[in-house]
Amino acid sequence: MKNGPHPQVNSNTVSDVAKQRRAALFRYRLLKRRHGGARAAAMAGASVPTLWRWEQRFARHGLRGLNSHFGNCGRRSKFAAVRLPAAALHELQRRIAETGRPRAAWLAVSRRADCPPLLARYLQQHGGKAPAALAALGRLRPVQALVFVSPDGRSCFVRVPGKSAVSARLTVIPNFRPKVLTSHNQPTKHKKP
Repeated sequence: MKNGPHPQVNSNTVSDVAKQRRAALFRYRLLKRRHGGARAAAMAGASVPTLWRWEQRFARHGLRGLNSHFGNCGRRSKFAAVRLPAAALHELQRRIAETGRPRAAWLAVSRRADCPPLLARYLQQHGGKAPAALAALGRLRPVQALVFVSPDGRSCFVRVPGKSAVSARLTVIPNFRPKVLTSHNQPTKHKKP
């Protein structure tokens, strides 16, 4: 299998996809006489330009021309093989969660010793904009959680509802002063009691 979700098909064999496309072409030709081009194409399950392209390929190459060619399209990203170490990934996600600024978090990761050199150069040249192949690593999905604080205020329990509940126990260090973020992700000053 090459790049992408579609397997590369040997041009000398006939795939199930080619057989399905031939069946769609046959349905289209039958329906076209009665319903017209656009409606027949919709009933056959493809667009008119796609069916036209399949007809041309079928006329030129026979059933083998209808094989899927998605396995060899596009250029593979040079970042596809880059792996971010677990500690760097943890720091990236922590910084994004704390600050809400992904570019600043990616730049901080680029300065780590364990950051791959190719990635570090790219991030520094592009001002912390992550390459598309790795951008999903920095996307955090906010969820609603239930937070329970112990009576002494030194422990909190976080429960994230979902398919299976995830719970975590956090111990708060003495003299800890949390940053409270406003809706604009700007830290607010705490009032001393």
